Amino acid sequence: MVRIAVAEDEREFRDTCAGFIRRYCEENGVQAEVTVFEDGMDLLDCQEEKGETWDILFLDVQMKHCDGFYTARKIREKDSQAVIVFITTLAQYAVKGYEVDAMDYLIKPVSYEKVCLRLKKALQRVSRFEEHYMLLPVEDSREKVAVSSIMYVDVERHTLRIHTPCRVYEMRQTIGKIEEELAPYHFLRCDRSVLVNPRAVMKVGKDTVEVGDPAGGRTLEVLPLSRGRKKEFLQELASVIS
Repeated sequence: MVRIAVAEDEREFRDTCAGFIRRYCEENGVQAEVTVFEDGMDLLDCQEEKGETWDILFLDVQMKHCDGFYTARKIREKDSQAVIVFITTLAQYAVKGYEVDAMDYLIKPVSYEKVCLRLKKALQRVSRFEEHYMLLPVEDSREKVAVSSIMYVDVERHTLRIHTPCRVYEMRQTIGKIEEELAPYHFLRCDRSVLVNPRAVMKVGKDTVEVGDPAGGRTLEVLPLSRGRKKEFLQELASVIS
């Protein structure tokens, strides 16, 4: 079941967009629960009071009490995976979307074809979040660890270290070997001996990459970004999150 939220203060656009989403899901066999909100504040109150989360959010940029950008920033404080699509009348707002890792924009007036294109793309991104696990060494045993929880992997004195928000797992393996194992999950090299989970990237600086808990969005560590790899790293990061 895919959980989708639509926050739009204009009733006509809200009902139209939600109707298009339900129609697409029915026509394509997608099990979905679509919830509508009249304002971003209503959505955030629902998240705070009931602990609700959504896989995909369609947020109007301009709402009376709580605009789409503020709503998205608050969502990102607790959820780095939700797919966000903004609804707006001005394409120039698109640049600000990068601040909250927005996937795309819908320009009003919306059409069924426009909604279908964004929704299909959003559903594809949601499918990437299906959980996968690795068995990692802990003393004399093995522990089941979600790949999505890994922030980054590095090598220190020939010891491979796998970093999660809760602990660091150490093993004897090359960075090249683990890179092959993590290839399906799009881990990126930011330095000769460092692999980063793109879902953990909080910020890319001049020569650093800030990473945090993929589930929480809070910066926990700052990693080196090789000058020679920066352009390729940014290109690969953009392709993964788009």
